Amino acid sequence: SKVIDGVRFKTGYTKKQKTRACYRYIVKMSYLVEPAPDTSVNGWVYGAAKRMAYNKGGKCYGFASLSAVAARAMGFDNVKVHHGKVKSKKDKSWLEHCWVTVNDKVIDGSYDNSYWFRNGKPSSWTLKYFLRTYDDIKKYDGRWGVSYKDGDTYKLK
Repeated sequence: SKVIDGVRFKTGYTKKQKTRACYRYIVKMSYLVEPAPDTSVNGWVYGAAKRMAYNKGGKCYGFASLSAVAARAMGFDNVKVHHGKVKSKKDKSWLEHCWVTVNDKVIDGSYDNSYWFRNGKPSSWTLKYFLRTYDDIKKYDGRWGVSYKDGDTYKLK
């Protein structure tokens, strides 16, 4: 509710438009270097989302968790948080990462956030990693590759 309270919705917004508004709010938060949450603990997603909301920043776990909780609050049923690996485009190594799928489309706020910081504040938010298929994401360039490798998946209820 803290995130949703900070977002302005226009009358008549669909749940997708409301989720996009929440996502834009989240993407503008700071990327913070912090320890990864213990993903073996039940309910870790909600703890990471709460920390992200209160700190106004976090790492990929916070961006993913808060985006997932917002999507679920907006009425989406098929919301999953993925904790796995992404492949570095620079040196081809696999790095730990966390992202969300909503109805099998990717939401990756930490990548949209890092794109913003690498390239400067855009004149308009393109949201390259908002509700895209995995194939759509492969079209975008960036410092990191876009080869997602599933690890653990948590379905929000």
